[in-house]
Amino acid sequence: MDVFSRLPEYYNAHVVTLYGLQGKKDYCFFDKNSLIYKIYVKAWYIILKLYLLLRFRIRFKTDETKREYCFFDNDLLSFPAKYILDKCPKGFIPDVISVHWVSNFISSKTLFDLHRMTGAKILINFVDEALLTGGCHYPVNCDKFYSDCADCPALKHGKKYSSIQLNHKKKYLKDLPLIVAGVPYDIRMAKQSPLFQHATFFPSVKFPNLGHVDKVDSKRKLGLSQDRFYVLVAASSLSDVRKGLGYSIEAVCAACKEIPNISVLVAGKPSDDLTSKFGQEDCRFLGFLDLADLITVMSASDCFLSTTLADSGPMMVNYSMNVGTPVVSFNVGVAQDLVLHKETGYIAEYRSVSDVKEGILYLYGLSAEERVLMSKRCLSNLMEKSSAGSVYENLPSILNF
Repeated sequence: MDVFSRLPEYYNAHVVTLYGLQGKKDYCFFDKNSLIYKIYVKAWYIILKLYLLLRFRIRFKTDETKREYCFFDNDLLSFPAKYILDKCPKGFIPDVISVHWVSNFISSKTLFDLHRMTGAKILINFVDEALLTGGCHYPVNCDKFYSDCADCPALKHGKKYSSIQLNHKKKYLKDLPLIVAGVPYDIRMAKQSPLFQHATFFPSVKFPNLGHVDKVDSKRKLGLSQDRFYVLVAASSLSDVRKGLGYSIEAVCAACKEIPNISVLVAGKPSDDLTSKFGQEDCRFLGFLDLADLITVMSASDCFLSTTLADSGPMMVNYSMNVGTPVVSFNVGVAQDLVLHKETGYIAEYRSVSDVKEGILYLYGLSAEERVLMSKRCLSNLMEKSSAGSVYENLPSILNF
């Protein structure tokens, strides 16, 4: 909906969603909070299980110890393309159908049918990596989706399910006129995928135009000392395994033992399991913040820890770069392009608590002049990497309209 609201004025566009967050609307099929939607979700899940059992003799079960893969995508049950087109005004025939987060809504067969019925090109926007795989939203360190998704590590039982789904995508996506848009990290993977060998690719980095945010003013606004080094640990949910908050917490606690004037700022939905890991450290728990408050906190911080294990973003790396706060991150997601090692932050060895700690100590050890220079580099690199603009600004030239 955010993308739809920001489309250039020259587009004649309509939006269709599976559910609405604010009641039943003309553009959606369900009110997410309604009983009928809850029944729909349960019925879909039961039908999928029966279909797999009867057609393939498979009973699949996800491995709860590997939740970072986020395996809950379905490509076998197709939502009817006709229903989607019926949500548009009579006579409306799209030139492009832009697909966003459509898990358990639109399958590859749906896209095939939409193209067949309209002739439209299909623009796939990578919000995560679900469209690349046989069911995972994040393949993490698995590369089996480049071939057949066999023996899926995210599944405890019915490991063939992922392979069946990937083959289903190969069948319906291979001949479609596809445009694939996303952060460079996702585009690099998509180019190696058997699903998108004939696609047109548009890598882009979003520039979140936050305006000027002053670090000294931000610290003063929050009542923070100008003399302490503030490390920000943040995620929408601190208990999300995929976000790897445990690595951030262990690393910052270890750094606090070596340096006396480090303080920790923690933002996000609280998790007793993680917050209890903080001992005697000077720590402030801020809870879940709206965007304006998050930006103030991020600006007041001297570094942001982003130890996500698998991601297309996170967008908070973009926010941090925008306000000139360096990031300590694993080499994952948008950090591959925005976090330049020892220039705009620190790239730590994957899943290494000790190296995340070294990243914190490295940024702490910079002189005042070096910190100012790094802060400026954060913004200038973000501006350079986002200079291509959005795919919608470039779509007319991509399509030669």
